[in-house]
Amino acid sequence: GTTSGAEDPRGGRKMSALLTLINRIPARDRTLLGVAATRWAAAPVGVCVMSAPMTGAVSVARRAGSANVKDYGVGDGPAAHLLRLIRDAGEDHPTVAELYARASEDPSLGVRSRRHMKSLLNWMRKQQRVQTRNPPPEKPGRGKNWVFQLTEKGEAHIGKIDAAMGR
Repeated sequence: GTTSGAEDPRGGRKMSALLTLINRIPARDRTLLGVAATRWAAAPVGVCVMSAPMTGAVSVARRAGSANVKDYGVGDGPAAHLLRLIRDAGEDHPTVAELYARASEDPSLGVRSRRHMKSLLNWMRKQQRVQTRNPPPEKPGRGKNWVFQLTEKGEAHIGKIDAAMGR
């Protein structure tokens, strides 16, 4: 007789749910789903076919169906806000401590912690949007105590973002 999807040993409901996600999955990952679906359909009833391609297809479908929790516009992200803070400081180039003090005043900037901010600054330095310099004598501090300033590339980038956002 017929069985419902919940009783189907091959997991008919799960497979149909996976196949409905195909349109949301990037083309590079669709081959995994195609191979898995073919193998799944060819298997006799009662045989478990959870192969390596199927495992990959399940993880791809799980990724495609999950919400992006870091979904913010380019101009509203924490890196853009840090670039604006550095730009707005002018010739008084800020240190890490000063930047974190300014960023932690407003939680809407998106900087979650000092470590998060420092990793963003390091990434921006690698992208050549900011550069570090030795601090001037009037800014004594412990350790390296670098100050940050925008590069030409960083100025152009934040200018493009602000123009696109209408600021």
